[in-house]
Amino acid sequence: MQIHSNHNVTVNEKSLIVPNGIGINSTLWNDHSLDKLGTERKTTIFGMITPAMSPLHTHDSSGTIHVESTEYGNYAWG
Repeated sequence: MQIHSNHNVTVNEKSLIVPNGIGINSTLWNDHSLDKLGTERKTTIFGMITPAMSPLHTHDSSGTIHVESTEYGNYAWG
């Protein structure tokens, strides 16, 4: 399953930037219960294998939330 959703986050009428690397850099999230449902890239980049990703993740700060999983399901940040 792969879905891309765009989000705009506003707090007190100010736009916030959704950071890149959420769900990719494992130090940026505390709940790892869904990690086993995420995807693992086998592609070699500069001689390294990219790490496993959480089903919900961001690649950049554009506001696009990527939902990529090995299983269909309801995924949400909470």
